[in-house]
Amino acid sequence: MNKKGQLTFFIIIGLVILVSIGIFIYFLTGERSAELSPIATIPQEAQEVNNLLSSCIKTLAENGLKKIGEHGGYINQDELLSNPLNPTESASLEFFPGNKVAYWNYLNSDNNCAKTGTCTFSTKQPSLDKIKTDLENYVLKNFETCKQELQNLKEWNFVPLENPKMNVVFTANEVGFYLTYPIRASKGTVTKDLQEFFAVTNLKFKEIFSAAEKIANTEANTGFLGEFMIQLLDYYSGLEPGQLPPFRELTTELGPGKFWLEYEVKNQIKNDLLTNNVQLLQIPNTKNAENFNAPKGANQDAFYAVFTRFFNLPIEGIDSNLEVNFKYLPSWDIYLDLDCPGGLCIPESTLVKNLFAFGLQDYTHVYDISYPTTVFVTDPEAFNGEGYTFKIALEGNIRDNSVLKTQTKTKESNEKKIIASDICDQTKRTSGEITIKVIDASNNKGVNDALISFSHMEDCSMGTTKEGIYRSKFPRAIGGVLSIFKEGYLEEFINLDPDETEQEVAVLLKPLKKIKTTASHYPIVKTNNGWELRQKTEPTDIDEVVHVILSRENFIRSAMLDKNNRFSDEIELAPGKYNVTIQSILTPDPAMIIPPKEYCFRKLINKKCVNIPEKEIVFDKENNYPTGKAKVEIEITERELYNNNNIKFYYFYQDLKNLPQSERVVRDLEVLKDLEDYSQAYKTLLFPTFN
Repeated sequence: MNKKGQLTFFIIIGLVILVSIGIFIYFLTGERSAELSPIATIPQEAQEVNNLLSSCIKTLAENGLKKIGEHGGYINQDELLSNPLNPTESASLEFFPGNKVAYWNYLNSDNNCAKTGTCTFSTKQPSLDKIKTDLENYVLKNFETCKQELQNLKEWNFVPLENPKMNVVFTANEVGFYLTYPIRASKGTVTKDLQEFFAVTNLKFKEIFSAAEKIANTEANTGFLGEFMIQLLDYYSGLEPGQLPPFRELTTELGPGKFWLEYEVKNQIKNDLLTNNVQLLQIPNTKNAENFNAPKGANQDAFYAVFTRFFNLPIEGIDSNLEVNFKYLPSWDIYLDLDCPGGLCIPESTLVKNLFAFGLQDYTHVYDISYPTTVFVTDPEAFNGEGYTFKIALEGNIRDNSVLKTQTKTKESNEKKIIASDICDQTKRTSGEITIKVIDASNNKGVNDALISFSHMEDCSMGTTKEGIYRSKFPRAIGGVLSIFKEGYLEEFINLDPDETEQEVAVLLKPLKKIKTTASHYPIVKTNNGWELRQKTEPTDIDEVVHVILSRENFIRSAMLDKNNRFSDEIELAPGKYNVTIQSILTPDPAMIIPPKEYCFRKLINKKCVNIPEKEIVFDKENNYPTGKAKVEIEITERELYNNNNIKFYYFYQDLKNLPQSERVVRDLEVLKDLEDYSQAYKTLLFPTFN
């Protein structure tokens, strides 16, 4: 080969190496460069402005992401209905007062559905698109803080040219924040038109969301939390002292046999079984999963079968750099029904007389249980080592000693995701121009800075109103929904089908009014004829806390009331129809006690006497009593709301506290199950009054 041929050969080899390196670099960094690259070059003179706005939107977005993580995918907790006193009767779990976590799988039917009909499940899992839109709206809603920071750049003058717009992009390892905010920035003789700003944070949000979804789907399809409860009950039940009622036991003995109080069984399940054991659940191959080793001398296979396998959940495909933890708090109530008359669980006793007499005790107990659990999915490296946690709530359910689970779980099809993947892109807004006029219903004035969103398969953040008007082209769609949100107003939803024609839409936003809330109860008292309702109201007890929840579609408000004024007694409402749920709890001081009472049984020719309960039942500050309840549908008119400053609610109250201690018996607890029936029989008594 001559020298010219050799030179050509080496040039070709060099080009191949360069191309290979280029391809390697492209695939190594392609996702970042394709999705999270700044989309405009910022002039050097304006870097100060760029850095400020980029830092500000990053701070706002990270704050929004933290709220999303706290509440199971929601920034606005008002979207979540919770019942802190009966957490398995709502769509979210109140983790602690004022902090709600969405259920990603829960029993949507009444807890007694297995006895009355079909049980149905539901989920409050938001889509990734909804989270994206909510996060964009959150930044826009709080963007005024960024404008204020701009004003602190004393040497600069700014003239906004358009309202700001946000776009959030989730990738496998990061979250990018794009702000479009056309402004004219002037400093001395320098004037620059700036438009696009960019920030990024190292958070694996897509991976975290995917992990939470896999856990929720596994619970929906397998009911692993219900299975876990059955295994715990099997392990902790029996006839030995301190054990729970067994599923089935037969003994031959005379007399009443062993008995349990349903109330004490519930406390033992909460405090011993759930609190101590739920936290041991883990998912193999996650960052915090542990390998349990058998004690010295123990059989490793047997140990794995009865211990490690007991707590390891069969969930695969979760990023090994994520941590997953499970938590149950004893302050969360559970639903328990053992079908024990009067709350006393006793065996079915039979006396057999043959050559000699003997007794047969049949201990058959059927458990219906629903209990809440919170799952923490954590990226410890996120936010530059600060860490990030995403919480979801799940509900474990068993009925008739068997797992109660959903058989199927609806998921978006791949086709739907493909169709919806770019509908919010600016280039897809090809309809005729649509003008949206947002008007305050109380004064007919335009509402400024109202957030406009459009939903069709995907939620699109459009922008905000200026002087009560938003004007733009929309994605063409049939069956779209327009949402208009403004702090202090009831959010409105309107059907919208953008096409090639120009359209004009007028929207009336109803202002929310803060109104002072009070409550009174109708006492249910014990007489010679049993417990009877008195149809004359009384003020709440000094030791009582009343929780009032009003809900309607896409809107929930609540208030907590007590005579010590520890909580806010104001509630924000708009006119309309509401479902009202009221629950009151008593924290007696001094303690309210149900003493033991002696019951006697004939044992052949002898008499055997036992105390029921074996020891006194105590209700106090630590062990509360759910003393009152109400459920009713109401309608609040504009006249009632806007012309008054106070609203009073009513509920039914078992007056056990004022019953002399010597007259209290275990069967008095049975009244608690009847409180909801009073709401149906006497619902006209529950309509609120205004003044």
